[in-house]
Amino acid sequence: MSLCSDDPDLTVLDRESFAHWLDRKGFTGERLRWLCDYACRDDFGATPDRVSAWAGLFYFVARRTGRGEDTRPVITWPEGNGRLVAHLAAGLGDRLQTGVAVADIEPSMAPAGVARVRALDVRGDTPRPLGVRARQVVLAAPVHFARFMLRPWREARPAFTNAFESAPWCVAHLELRHRPSGRGFPRAWDNVAWSSRSLGYIIATHQRGADFGPDVWTWYEALADDPPRRARERLLSATAADLRDRVLADLRPVHPDIDQAVTRMRFARHGHAMVHPAPGLMWGGHRAAATQAVGNVRLAHTDLSGMALFEEAFEHGLRAAEEALAAMGLPTPGGFG
Repeated sequence: MSLCSDDPDLTVLDRESFAHWLDRKGFTGERLRWLCDYACRDDFGATPDRVSAWAGLFYFVARRTGRGEDTRPVITWPEGNGRLVAHLAAGLGDRLQTGVAVADIEPSMAPAGVARVRALDVRGDTPRPLGVRARQVVLAAPVHFARFMLRPWREARPAFTNAFESAPWCVAHLELRHRPSGRGFPRAWDNVAWSSRSLGYIIATHQRGADFGPDVWTWYEALADDPPRRARERLLSATAADLRDRVLADLRPVHPDIDQAVTRMRFARHGHAMVHPAPGLMWGGHRAAATQAVGNVRLAHTDLSGMALFEEAFEHGLRAAEEALAAMGLPTPGGFG
């Protein structure tokens, strides 16, 4: 995102919706509009009428090296982003503390001051309070959560934080006793049905090359057809039976015998799955304001790019780390200005 052009003839695309831009350009083909709708729901958790035209076009142009070139290949692993998490955690040892819920971050506005972090350690049988004093803090949390954790934002919420809206998602993990029959295109790693409002499913065992026996699928749906708050209410109020019925009904048109194949289904409800790049978020000044340090607390999250992509997460993490090192007078690797 930081390497994109900021020329006015391009940033003006952020002032209109992707749907409006498609209409204005005469792109009305049913299959093309379906693909654009799927792309917005998949990456942004919203429909094209709620996504900035700049973000909608970014989805496509960022995947190509030049005009007429093929899209870049997909990089994935059998364990998904778990591979990245394990790699990043491997060198940290006991410096990495999970199971700790941060409740309050009090920055210092003095150049050599100390920030205070108050948390609850829930790793043992009895939760215990935990306090940390730090010269610099990197807060890698969505803006929605940061505005509750960061004391100055909690006490006087900045207006720009209201521009960051999050999309709700439902994820279902299906354990199968056998591979169900299918219609249409042969099963792949990522499978999407034309007639569905879900985002399809991933076959977790696909990269192992096995084509028979038990299997595990992960099914996704972005609740994009309602405003995010209403969609979250729907997701929260749904029972496990409701969600199971929704998943099976979505898969039956493609896999008629899916009911007989499923042995177990588990669900995850993500009320704030990813940032929603509504018109005005990308180039309306909100992201730039949210990126500014609050005393000795540095913000770092994909929210600050307006798009939930792990490349953006890496960049903001590195940027925040280099800002913290520079503030303490320590050398920085460079590479992000």
